[in-house]
Amino acid sequence: MLAAARPFVDGIDCRVETRSRSTLENVVFSFNGPLRDFTFNRWNPIGIVSGRQHLERIRYLIKKVTGLPNDAIVGIGAREGGTWRDSATEYVIRLISRIVYAGVSDPRVLLRRERILVRLTRRAERLFPVIQRSSVAG
Repeated sequence: MLAAARPFVDGIDCRVETRSRSTLENVVFSFNGPLRDFTFNRWNPIGIVSGRQHLERIRYLIKKVTGLPNDAIVGIGAREGGTWRDSATEYVIRLISRIVYAGVSDPRVLLRRERILVRLTRRAERLFPVIQRSSVAG
């Protein structure tokens, strides 16, 4: 993916994290891995590329994990063809994330809470097959 993007980002330092299975893991692994030696601030912000519906949750998690202020994070909304249901699902996921992660900034605790949330979601999906599988956590 990074190789395909190179012609569009010539001269920009791009980093990709590939171990994660969730948005939260992506943030934690990125800031403890490929972005570890960078200092981000309003004059040198981090740019996040994602679907527009997902940017607010990514921004929230970056602030939670790193303590960066809003003006140090630039969201770059990619065009997407989502439906109203996708927007509603992302809204619910964002709301649940804020409740589950309230009062916590330690990445280990955040990841532990996320794993509990995923287990509960999978259990609810088995008990109530009507629930459509989605990425509830992170």
